[in-house]
Amino acid sequence: GDIRHTLSVFFTGESPRTFQPLLPSPLEEYDWSTVLAYCARADLWEAYPLGLTPAGRGEFLKWCREHGASWNASEASALSGLKVLDHQPDRGLVLTYRFRPAWQKKFPHALTSVSRFRELCDWIANEHNCPGRWLKEIKLDASDIELSAEQGVNIIALWRYTSGLQEEARQYELALIHAGLAVAKRATPSPPKMGENNTLSAIDLEKYPVTIVKAGAMEPFDETFASCGLHPREGVYRIAAWSWELEEFPSDVLKKATLADEFWTPSEFSAIGLRKHITDRPVRVLRPSVTVPDASQRDRASFGLPENETLFLFTFDLSSILERKNPLGCIAAFKQAFQSHEQARLVLKVNRAEAFPEEMKQINDALEGSRCTVITGTLPRPDLLALFQVCDSYVSLHRSEGFGYTLAEAMLLGKPVIATDYSATAEFLDDTVGLPVQYELVHLKKSYGPYFAEAHWAEAHIVHAAERMRWVHENPTEARALGQRAKTKATELFSVERFSRDLQAAFCQRTALPPRT
Repeated sequence: GDIRHTLSVFFTGESPRTFQPLLPSPLEEYDWSTVLAYCARADLWEAYPLGLTPAGRGEFLKWCREHGASWNASEASALSGLKVLDHQPDRGLVLTYRFRPAWQKKFPHALTSVSRFRELCDWIANEHNCPGRWLKEIKLDASDIELSAEQGVNIIALWRYTSGLQEEARQYELALIHAGLAVAKRATPSPPKMGENNTLSAIDLEKYPVTIVKAGAMEPFDETFASCGLHPREGVYRIAAWSWELEEFPSDVLKKATLADEFWTPSEFSAIGLRKHITDRPVRVLRPSVTVPDASQRDRASFGLPENETLFLFTFDLSSILERKNPLGCIAAFKQAFQSHEQARLVLKVNRAEAFPEEMKQINDALEGSRCTVITGTLPRPDLLALFQVCDSYVSLHRSEGFGYTLAEAMLLGKPVIATDYSATAEFLDDTVGLPVQYELVHLKKSYGPYFAEAHWAEAHIVHAAERMRWVHENPTEARALGQRAKTKATELFSVERFSRDLQAAFCQRTALPPRT
């Protein structure tokens, strides 16, 4: 009877705290996945414009019950997130505003003062014929007031999706803070079922005068704002910080980047294709910093790895395209280098394995008869760095890289790196600090994801890669010394201080360039 009454009052949207007894779990256990699913889908905004508030949450819950499973939006998850929002109904309304471009366009300053927030509330009451006392009594929490500030930068990126792009965005954040600038973070939505974490974070508006969008070059720049629930604010200077892995660049992508005032790439290699097509706006190369926080104390045994073998590590994400990352090349080189009885092992750390069963079958078939350990799943960063630490060498026979974060990380950890001597990684890895592998350029016979047929990339020489592996195995002392030279170079080349200076210099050059109209 009490639960039925509580739900009945809850669905009417009359009073805060009406359904608190339903979920007595502590705050850290609240599940925001359904709230995030709502925020990521424009069709849900339109169908349930007040779905996170007392006025519309009942209908939104019904949708979750009937259709939410396919979008990781269960009824239990919805109740969990809405319970928190029920405690302060203004939080649900503010959250809705943060993801409604039309509201932001009509009331661009709604979160800058209590009076302007009240203007938004009065409009909602009339526009949606909103029942209940909650909207009349609602007050803007001080923590949600966003004061205008000139000394700051907005970063739009995959903040809730573990990837190289996320790590590069994090390095931008560190360098900007080092330069004394504030940072507002906005997350772009991840593909469904691709491992996005469900924390309610990175939901800032575009409140500073400069925005950096860190994304892959194939992501339509102009559509980024709508996809993450933002209305592009007037007078903001926008930078497309793109990563791209081919020398050729599809020119039609630029037709969807009219909002970009300039373009940044993490390497000279990435800039090659862009400069062939972009002549009306700057294209700058800003090599990001790379940092390696303290690793956890995990040892080889904790990863199921033997103590008496030379370990060669390669980490990769299958969403980055199997053919480009080329783990099959690593496997072929390892088999060429070592017989099955020799004390050497290939360690493959694979992210998103569950989402790519066909690719995993190719990998497992290729591994047959070799000493190899495959580790799947996403490791906490300290554990991933511990895995780097317990291995003897890092191997990447990639066909092309726009930067090469994992190689830079391995160098910083003092590991000898074996890598294809092509694309962005060749800009910081040479034979004085690593073991470059010879290659030949080949044309793509067909398209692989965004990498189009008739472009070209590198095919690493398997025999040469195998020779590099044998050298590490047979010369452990010299290999460790090579790793230390790599660490010395990488520490200087990838420092936050250097990246911070580069960013400040780029901003100083920008001051003479007004935002494009």
